[in-house]
Amino acid sequence: MIEKPRKRGRPTANPELNADQKKMANELGVSLRTVQTI
Repeated sequence: MIEKPRKRGRPTANPELNADQKKMANELGVSLRTVQTI
């Protein structure tokens, strides 16, 4: 626990997970974006 991650709960050493989250974020982003813009 000496080296703290730059972003909490955001492992940057997982490209596969990152791509998966990007895919989910893309689908959720559509509905989330509409709510944010309103």
